[in-house]
Amino acid sequence: MESYLQLFEDVLRAEAREMGSDAAYCQARNAGLEVSLDGRVLGFSEDPQLVLLRLLKHFTASGSMPALVACTPLINEMLRHYDIDVSKVRPKKIGRNATGKIRTVGSSSGGA
Repeated sequence: MESYLQLFEDVLRAEAREMGSDAAYCQARNAGLEVSLDGRVLGFSEDPQLVLLRLLKHFTASGSMPALVACTPLINEMLRHYDIDVSKVRPKKIGRNATGKIRTVGSSSGGA
């Protein structure tokens, strides 16, 4: 539990620098964190992996590159938790099928 508290606090501090304390603390609380007025993470209300995913969703919604970079520790923890080898994660290529719809290469379009 202590490692999650430290992880959440580190990311919250980085996000507070990017988006402002009030907005970052509000989003952290909405994700399920108990946050003190000075930004310390006191606990979390649910499974820490669920809180981690909610934090990622809230903090990356703006699409801001600094906000995304600040979430790197959350992403790394999630990958570590699920034992995902980052070196094997490759984005799929995007193409168009015969009707012009965007699809990922190698995926089935259901009848193209």
